[in-house]
Amino acid sequence: MPKALLSLAGILIFCSQLAVGRDYFKYVDSLEMAMVDTNFNDTSDYHRLFQFHDILTREDIMVPIHPISQHYVVQLEKARDKAETDFPTYLSRVNFYLFRIHYLNSILETPFSLGKDLVKIESDLDFERKLIIFEALIEVYKSYGRNQEVIALLKSRHRLLKYHEKQVDYLSDYMDLGNAYYSEGNYELARDYYKKVARNYIDKEAWYHASTYYNNVGLTFREMGQVDSATYYFQQAIEFVDRVDSIPFGHYKPEGYKTYFRNLILANMHLMGWQEKPYSFVLNILEDELASAIYVKEYNIQVSSMRKLADFYLYHGKVDNALIMVQSLDSLVGKWDFKDQHAAVLELYGKCKLAQGKTAEAYGYFQKSNHISDSLNREKGRQQLIFAAAEFQTQKKEEELQIQKLQVNNLDLQVKSDQTRQRLLIVIVCLLVAVSLLILFFFRKVKTANKIIAEQNERTKADLKTKELLLKEVNHRVKNNLQVVSGLLQKQAGLAPDKVKSYLEVSQQRLESIALIHKSLYENEEFQYISFQRLAVELVRQIESVNQRPDQNISINADIDDIELHIDVATPLSLIFNELVSNTYKHAFKGRTEGEISVALKKGKDGKHLLTVEDNGIGLDPNLDINQSKSLGMTLIKGLSWQIHGQFSYQSKPGETRFEVTF
Repeated sequence: MPKALLSLAGILIFCSQLAVGRDYFKYVDSLEMAMVDTNFNDTSDYHRLFQFHDILTREDIMVPIHPISQHYVVQLEKARDKAETDFPTYLSRVNFYLFRIHYLNSILETPFSLGKDLVKIESDLDFERKLIIFEALIEVYKSYGRNQEVIALLKSRHRLLKYHEKQVDYLSDYMDLGNAYYSEGNYELARDYYKKVARNYIDKEAWYHASTYYNNVGLTFREMGQVDSATYYFQQAIEFVDRVDSIPFGHYKPEGYKTYFRNLILANMHLMGWQEKPYSFVLNILEDELASAIYVKEYNIQVSSMRKLADFYLYHGKVDNALIMVQSLDSLVGKWDFKDQHAAVLELYGKCKLAQGKTAEAYGYFQKSNHISDSLNREKGRQQLIFAAAEFQTQKKEEELQIQKLQVNNLDLQVKSDQTRQRLLIVIVCLLVAVSLLILFFFRKVKTANKIIAEQNERTKADLKTKELLLKEVNHRVKNNLQVVSGLLQKQAGLAPDKVKSYLEVSQQRLESIALIHKSLYENEEFQYISFQRLAVELVRQIESVNQRPDQNISINADIDDIELHIDVATPLSLIFNELVSNTYKHAFKGRTEGEISVALKKGKDGKHLLTVEDNGIGLDPNLDINQSKSLGMTLIKGLSWQIHGQFSYQSKPGETRFEVTF
């Protein structure tokens, strides 16, 4: 009795749901009929269209929940045409609905043309709908084996996610990109993405997934003939499988799947170069793979294992075993209608018959196999042709649209160009008038300014001439005053004791050196720079006249480059020159009747100058340390060297003494 009640209740619920379903379809039909004459002249028409579409379909999937009539497609196209001119904010959404309807009806031309525009980053379609279009386009391209386009779409989707600052599922993208590159035959790039996925799973200790992608890496090496590398990754994949306690997603992976997957990887590894391996070893590998595939009901792997076993038996001359395996394979392929495997089964039958010496039967099987292969290839070619035609039409429409846009833009540019030319002509005339007035105004201003500048130049020249005369007069008077002081010191020296006399004579020479500089300044046109060559000659002549003795024949050889020195350098340098040459003249030749002094000033390549004073006299006292000397002369030399940023040094031995100042 309770069971009967339950059955009755179930029937009543089903009938009520059926009644509700019929009411729902009636409601949708009434909405559709109400929209037939809609002209989309205001926003309420578009809101009603969107409401109807939301009822008709689920936007998160590409499956209609109500039959789609041609009336609805016509209304969408009418809404699109109106939105292009009057309601541009609704255009992207209407195009999205058109894309979905044509996609559902397998009309490829419209999905390509609409979809590619809608998924662009600059498109105003919302983010979620763009993702739906991406998934649909990727599915279409995958179904036609257009892996390059799949790769491009995956990368575009990745950029879209980053642009909208959404959390990017890198792992999913890497998986899809790896598979696409593998299908394309670009095994190196596929391997790179498989490794990225595998490393992520290894870090998470997700060993089943890690083994899956290490197996994929091994397959890329195997396809490229790199056996050692392939073997390494297959072994690592097996090690990861052995760490798995239970296969994830147990709600649809049957028990024993771990053993199956392990046998699959072992087969991938050991069947490389199987012809050179022991018969029983390879047979066990193949039988284990087939047995575990049968247990977990992996029918594609069963077919692959049976084909490999049949080829294996034929290679070793086990024709009866091969024929039994082909018959089992034929039964499985027929049961599950694996259309792409029929040709392979017939070819295996032909090989078995050929091995039995039944050439005529073998030829018949080969003919049937070729016929099926040709049919499949023709169908594939037809599908590719349809796909290519759809792409061509899409591209053609895009080009026509671009041409129309260019024509419209050209017309706009032509109109704007004419308007711009007219405005430009008016502006040019106004500018010419303004420029003429400005030229006249500036001509008068320039003429007046030139007159004022000429008068100022004349006054400046007169002022400069006056200042030059004043500077010459100042230098002349300074020189005269120094000579007066020098004369006073000379007279005082004549009356002073010998010790004081020598000090006064040295001071007199120093004053004479400075006086020579001022003499050079007022005799020269330039008041800041002095030719040190001419100054050195005067200094040498002065030092000789003061220090020359009748019982000595001392010559001074001067080799001075023609160098212009600033007054701030020439003054201290002349004092250094005077001190070094005077002291050498006085002290280097004691007890001798003749000697030679060489002075030189040279300019180096590094921009520095070198003053040297050398003699062939008796040399310095070995016990004398000039650097520690506190005499006024040495203090002056070192202080003045520092003043001109120079460095003072010396070398001395009997018969040769050399002083250097580098500045």
